[in-house]
Amino acid sequence: MKGTKRLEPKLDGVRALFTVIPSDFGLTVVCYSRNGKVFENFSHIEEQISNSWTKIVRACANVDQGRSLIDGFVLDGEVIGNTFQELMRQARRKTDAQADDSVLNIFDIIPLQDFRRGHWNAQLRKRIALLDAIRPVIDTLPNVELLPHLMVDLDTAAGKDQLERYAKDNVNAGFEGIMIKELEAPYICKRSTDWMKWKPTLTVDLEVVGVEEGTGRNLGRLGALVCHGVDDGKEITVNVGSGFSDVDRDDYWTNRNLVIGRTAEVLCDVITQNQDGTYSLRFPRFVRFRDDK
Repeated sequence: MKGTKRLEPKLDGVRALFTVIPSDFGLTVVCYSRNGKVFENFSHIEEQISNSWTKIVRACANVDQGRSLIDGFVLDGEVIGNTFQELMRQARRKTDAQADDSVLNIFDIIPLQDFRRGHWNAQLRKRIALLDAIRPVIDTLPNVELLPHLMVDLDTAAGKDQLERYAKDNVNAGFEGIMIKELEAPYICKRSTDWMKWKPTLTVDLEVVGVEEGTGRNLGRLGALVCHGVDDGKEITVNVGSGFSDVDRDDYWTNRNLVIGRTAEVLCDVITQNQDGTYSLRFPRFVRFRDDK
């Protein structure tokens, strides 16, 4: 990677598109998923945006490309709650949702007409200028924030060091990783290499305390190793069901009494905390047995 990039924390939440649609009959604000599904349980955020939309438009009026927002716009961001699991449960509920504590973290803004046609040619640096312009308005909203970010020049050694430190700091703070975005890229309503996700991987050594039989094509052989142990003061229990060859699954199931008690090296994206305070691993994969431990 080369050039100046925008770095952002990779949030563990729900990607959400808050669509602001003015008309002769009033204003409509609707929250959609990337697939066009309506999220019905973030009305508190919709209301805050609705009450502030004229201030947002005015704040952008004198910024390059800002006048194009007057006919409606989309705020692209991530809604986060206390935990990802609880947030997803609330997002999917039709009634009795408890999502009032959820917060929208905005990382992009697009005119409605351009969003509807699938792209906006304004470069990210210009869209950042629009976000900077609306910051005073956003700062008054209790459940809406602008996503923090860092600009780095990857043509320099200092910039590369900044990226590495930023990524590690965000992982240590509990984020999934970071996003690396190209400043000269347009907005495109689909996945693009202009937005790159950086996720760390780490390995954890855990004791095998049980084995589970597989299902489907793995019926009659190993499905998962039940692993337990302590890493960096965190007590972890996790089922590890990937990283095995067919030969491994046959062998470890046949000799499962010899597998229990061995130390497994497990690769994962990050250590996660469950609602009950215990810990698990995100996307655990078996690497090997460490019989030296």
